[in-house]
Amino acid sequence: MKPVLALILVGAAIMVMFLPAVAPSPDTELVAIRETADGVLLVGRSGQLEIPLSDAEFPGVYSSENFYDFVAELVESSTFSRVEVLPYGTGTICNVQTSQGRSVAGRASFCVALALRTGTPLHVHTSLLALETTLPQGV
Repeated sequence: MKPVLALILVGAAIMVMFLPAVAPSPDTELVAIRETADGVLLVGRSGQLEIPLSDAEFPGVYSSENFYDFVAELVESSTFSRVEVLPYGTGTICNVQTSQGRSVAGRASFCVALALRTGTPLHVHTSLLALETTLPQGV
């Protein structure tokens, strides 16, 4: 009985590894990330969006005291398919999509910091790019 269960579990794990990644929403577009003095400028065909980042959120000299470097090192073994910045109520929300199909939500600045460190493609909702605005600090 145990060998059959082990075979089923191994088979299920192999199937999950080869599932296709979920496609990005058609309302988002891949953007270029340009660092500015106060944050990043996300530039797409529909416009641009500026997201302020704290000094700790900018990638730089590695420090185990820097929370973002610590998290990036932890998740380096994971594979991310994309990061999406989306409108949510009167603000924004960010989703990190993994290759395994999981989605984890967070603050836009957190997700952009992760995308900068891991080289993950960043997609932004076209309505946010069309605003050509700067998000408030800490969003």
